[in-house]
Amino acid sequence: ILESDFVSLLGTLKGELQNSLYQKITGINFDKNEPNFDSTMEFNINQALVQAVSTNVVKRVHTISKGGLSMTLIKLYQNLGCNFGIKIHISRRLTSEELLFGESFGSALVVVGEKELMEFQRICMVHGIPCSTIGRLQLNNEIYINEILKIKENTLKIFSQ
Repeated sequence: ILESDFVSLLGTLKGELQNSLYQKITGINFDKNEPNFDSTMEFNINQALVQAVSTNVVKRVHTISKGGLSMTLIKLYQNLGCNFGIKIHISRRLTSEELLFGESFGSALVVVGEKELMEFQRICMVHGIPCSTIGRLQLNNEIYINEILKIKENTLKIFSQ
């Protein structure tokens, strides 16, 4: 794992908040934002991940699940031994809540080296799945998403205990 490694998103963030951890904690009801399961896309993502991991193109993988992007980034931070921060920028049409906490099941975040990025994108193209490079690792131990969330090192230490 190197500071120059990229963070890429397989699949898409759709901002699904209905029946999410966010809905459960806040009590806000999201009637129109029901999770959408696409078995073909999930199968293709899994096939791409198997190929990318088995050929050492991908260094780390975390699926987007309960808690959405924000919790997935914390899990990724922990999996990196709490040695790297993560800076993310996503162009979006989602609200801040949908971006941070939407549970787009079937999507995943991966850490890819700079030299392996083109091969990773080729693998995704072969399997017909969208992938976007959305960020990079950094030495500064913080998680940063666009201009809407910044988790500083002292807060991240709580999660790493």
